[in-house]
Amino acid sequence: MIAQVQQRRDEVVAQPVGGSSRPHAGGRRYDRERLQAIPYIALDPKETPTTRAATVAFTTSTYGINTAGTVYRMDDVPIPLRPAFESPYPSDEVVLKAIEKRGRQLQGVSC
Repeated sequence: MIAQVQQRRDEVVAQPVGGSSRPHAGGRRYDRERLQAIPYIALDPKETPTTRAATVAFTTSTYGINTAGTVYRMDDVPIPLRPAFESPYPSDEVVLKAIEKRGRQLQGVSC
């Protein structure tokens, strides 16, 4: 992603992926400044510096605790997880699908 930001001056969106609570902490200062200038949406089960700095932030359920998923052992064996208990918050998937649906509605594209 950093390479894309370096090559383009007209970026509209950046998609940092991962569990970092400080997405602008690493890399060169120019890269951090460019990324900080881009409005972004954050999804996280807790408040972090990333969610506080986001243009829009959603609190989501926690994978492996509130949401089913798969984890992988060190030897690459998948282990399916069931939710341990319900969350009052939606999963990342539910939030992203709702954002996509609304974006398509605003563009006049059939869902």
